[in-house]
Amino acid sequence: MDKLKAFLAETETFLNEIYERDLGVHFEVVKNEQLIITEEAKTPFDRHNVNYIMNNGTEAFNKLIGVDNYDIGVWLSLSEAGENVLGQALIGYVYKEPKGSAVVLRKNTTVIAHEIGHLFGGIHTHSIIVGGLCRSNQR
Repeated sequence: MDKLKAFLAETETFLNEIYERDLGVHFEVVKNEQLIITEEAKTPFDRHNVNYIMNNGTEAFNKLIGVDNYDIGVWLSLSEAGENVLGQALIGYVYKEPKGSAVVLRKNTTVIAHEIGHLFGGIHTHSIIVGGLCRSNQR
């Protein structure tokens, strides 16, 4: 638990180094142990299905800590979703529901910052938007 809390503190610092400077956005990780789920039986959804987590994460956040206690949500799931999938987020969902609409599959601050960039509307330069998701158009 201490290693995870240290990682969350590191993530908060990293996000603020990027987003405060460039966008004037300050992040504060919600420090609520109800959000740290370590037992498979207590997970609010099938944590192996990235799309399901992304599409239902807001409802789970709202049940765990309440809708007014966070602005955006990113689920950290250490499941496997394919060797090329590090995370997934809906494009431009910072200001609309579902606001907990990002999933990160590796304990990696850069991937978290990247997926939050998608929530703010950023896309890959080599991508197209399909159904709110950033899809590569390269083969």
